Amino acid sequence: MAREKIVGLGSMYVGRDPLLTLQTPPLGTAVAVAIYDPVNSVGGLLAAILPDSMLDESRGMDEPCLFVDTGLQALLREFARQGGQLAQAQVHAAGGMEVINGEQAYDLGPRNVMMLKNMLPVYDLQVAAAEFGGYLSMAMMLDLGSGEVTLKRPGKATPFVLCRK
Repeated sequence: MAREKIVGLGSMYVGRDPLLTLQTPPLGTAVAVAIYDPVNSVGGLLAAILPDSMLDESRGMDEPCLFVDTGLQALLREFARQGGQLAQAQVHAAGGMEVINGEQAYDLGPRNVMMLKNMLPVYDLQVAAAEFGGYLSMAMMLDLGSGEVTLKRPGKATPFVLCRK
């Protein structure tokens, strides 16, 4: 029987259980990164809230998944530890919502997206598909059995398939 695990904002999960689907809550300005190795059936999901651990270095060490830079590093380390191979990994990303009439000084959604885009080449990774920005929050799901990545949007009855195996 299929199960679902919520990957909260500021956290991650990596696993190999083919009956498990990982899901973020609505992301808002946060970004989610899904990684999946179809050969070794290892997948993971990160939901990072802030772009740069330099904002609070000690917190970045204690809670790396709060930040895109240290969260991505932690996700990739755990992915490799569980047998995932970066060379055959499929990466998908979403989030980074823009805030309507929000404080432009913080601009967290676009800053989170930019940090992710800057960090991926460091690990020689490319995003296969992404859905960034906009003014509506979305949740991301990764099916660890198939590698399918879907997005749930408010007011939509069916999820949007970002990646189908």
